[in-house]
Amino acid sequence: VLGAGMIGLALNAKNHLLAQVVFFTVGLAGLLFFGLIAVVHLLKLAKNKPALIITDDGLFDNSSGLSAGFIKWQDIKKLNFTRTGNQASLVIILKNPGNYIDRESNFLKKAAMRINNKMSGSPVHIPLSYLDIDWPTLSELIANKRFPQKPAAGQEG
Repeated sequence: VLGAGMIGLALNAKNHLLAQVVFFTVGLAGLLFFGLIAVVHLLKLAKNKPALIITDDGLFDNSSGLSAGFIKWQDIKKLNFTRTGNQASLVIILKNPGNYIDRESNFLKKAAMRINNKMSGSPVHIPLSYLDIDWPTLSELIANKRFPQKPAAGQEG
């Protein structure tokens, strides 16, 4: 909407070439950037895949356009719950985040992962709004898979 408004301003800025160029450029960039984000999110919704799969070996992040894919438990240093405004996220702090950034082949996704890593210490952020589970339950599920309890002696069955 903002991009379209800026393009509209550019078209109405008569006799002001600089204003036309600036408004049009900013508007077009906004339309392309946010349009791409909208398309990625719509495609994720249409795929109908689970956003997060937790296994005995690790977890598979398929939550967003910046999904990290499969992450082994041994690659995870710690898990953080963060909130920025109204957005709550699971941030996965990796022992070697560069390994996960480097395996990404998409240039834009790789750049966004680098920015996330510099800003928060991790390239992997899973928005909780994409999951049908609350933080305490998710945290417990992850802990049970990541640190399974071994049966006490004589308790095996």
